[in-house]
Amino acid sequence: MTINPAQNSRPSRRKLPLVKTLATLATAAVLSMSQAHATIVDIDFEDSAFSDVSLFVNGDTVEYKNVLFKTESLDDGLSGALIDGSDPFTFFNLGFPGNNISAYYAAVNNGWFSIQHKIAGAGIRLTGLDFSFIAPLPGFLNFTVGQLVVAGQKADGSFNFASRDFAGQDAQGNWQFDTWNSISSDLGGGKFTNISVLACLYTDTGACVFVDNNQAQFAVDNLAVDVAAPATVGLFALSLAGLFAANRRRQQAK
Repeated sequence: MTINPAQNSRPSRRKLPLVKTLATLATAAVLSMSQAHATIVDIDFEDSAFSDVSLFVNGDTVEYKNVLFKTESLDDGLSGALIDGSDPFTFFNLGFPGNNISAYYAAVNNGWFSIQHKIAGAGIRLTGLDFSFIAPLPGFLNFTVGQLVVAGQKADGSFNFASRDFAGQDAQGNWQFDTWNSISSDLGGGKFTNISVLACLYTDTGACVFVDNNQAQFAVDNLAVDVAAPATVGLFALSLAGLFAANRRRQQAK
C-alpha cells in the first residue's frame, strides 16, 4: 500500500471549523478586553449622590456608577466636605483653592478617601485627577508644602505608591488646582482592589510625612477611574467550554 505523505499530514476537514471558531472567539475576546479598558467613570462631584451628603464622616460611602467612594479619617469626626467653588465664603476661614468654580471634594481634619470597584475584589485603575492643597489658615507660603499620595492595594495585599507635589499659590494667596494624568503609569500600570488618596507634609529635613494635626488637608476633583468589566475573561472561558461541548456532541452523533 502506498501512503501519500501530503495527504497524511493534511488536517482533518472536520477540525477546520473548530479552529476557525476558536480564532474568532480569541479575536473577539481581545477586542472586548481592549474596549473594557476604556470604561472610564468620571467623578466630578456634581452628581446628587455626593451633594445629598455634603458633609462626610469616617466610613461614609457613596456608590457612583461602578465605583465606591469611601471617606476615612483617624477619628469619627468630620473627615470631608463637598465644596462649592463658586462660593467664596464656603469654609472662608481656610486657605481653599481659587481656580475651581465647580463642586469638588475637600479632605479635612486628618481625612482621606479610598475608591474601589462596587464588585468586591474587582480591579480598578485611577488614571487622573485634579488636586490642590488646603491650608489650615489663609496666608502666603513661599515653599512647597507637601505631596498628594496615591496608594494602590493589589489583590495579594501589597501596595504600590505614587506621589506628586502640591501646586503653589497665585498672587492673591489662593492655592491652585493641578492636574495629574499619569497616575496609572506612576503606580506601575496595574489594577488595584483598593486605591487610597491622602496627603503628606514636608518637614525641615525634606521628608514628606503623614501627620496627625489637621494640617495635611487637600482637595480633589475630576477623578477618572477605569472600571473595566471583570467578567470578560470568564465569559470567554464559558464560550470555549460551550463550544467544546457542542463539538463533542456532534462527534458522538456521528
